[in-house]
Amino acid sequence: VPNLSVMPRGKLRGTVINLLYSPRLTELLAIARREFDVVIIDTPPMLHLPDARAIAHLTDGVVFVVRSGKTLRDTVMTARERFHQDGIPVLGSILNDWNPKETGYYGHYDNYEDDRASYYSNDVAGKSS
Repeated sequence: VPNLSVMPRGKLRGTVINLLYSPRLTELLAIARREFDVVIIDTPPMLHLPDARAIAHLTDGVVFVVRSGKTLRDTVMTARERFHQDGIPVLGSILNDWNPKETGYYGHYDNYEDDRASYYSNDVAGKSS
């Protein structure tokens, strides 16, 4: 892909925790910010490991990647709340593997109002997102 650079993790020496809290990571990200227009860091799922929260402190914000039919809404809401507690902005989300032909959700408006009401009734603190 033209104008795309990728830096894989490479061989890990020591523990991941040493890398996450190393001043070298901060230096590396500072260099990347100077050299590139956009820097995207792929991390493991945020609720299972501390990596995403530790790295997020060094970024401008996070983007959730959510797998259709697999990632639970409560999981996303919990992750969003933890980032909010950390003062890290959630910039948006990406929905992977959504197939409208399988779900049929859009295009079938028979129960739209019922679906909408049940979706929003489960919001955290009564606020929609």
